[in-house]
Amino acid sequence: MRINNLQQVDDYPESYDITDEQKNIIINFMNAMQDLANRYYKEYFDSEVLNKEDNNDRKERLLKLYQQTIDTLTGAKNAYRTLGFMVEYNWPQKKGKWILATKEDAAYYEEHKNDKPSDYERTTQTLIQYGDIQ
Repeated sequence: MRINNLQQVDDYPESYDITDEQKNIIINFMNAMQDLANRYYKEYFDSEVLNKEDNNDRKERLLKLYQQTIDTLTGAKNAYRTLGFMVEYNWPQKKGKWILATKEDAAYYEEHKNDKPSDYERTTQTLIQYGDIQ
């Protein structure tokens, strides 16, 4: 599923008037929550592949944890946006990570959002997504 960015380049600030430490707190939180969601999804997917009947409760719990974590990310993104912090996920500048996007980042995103990844990038992204490599 492709999620289109509804924001315009002009909606993004030139820069943020906060310290690097404060920027890192925002981004580290978002990335930690994303990593957690990815882990729940991977564990859910692995348990689906194993398809053990005794795993039904565990699978249901993992799916709920994944959904709650995604809800937390969505809420945090909306809250940060309300405060003027434009956090974005999986942009060309930082595949698989969150960034505190600026106008420059948004312009780059608009230029490269339809770029097709190479076979190497697709394979690497798949392996990273499912935790097979870091």
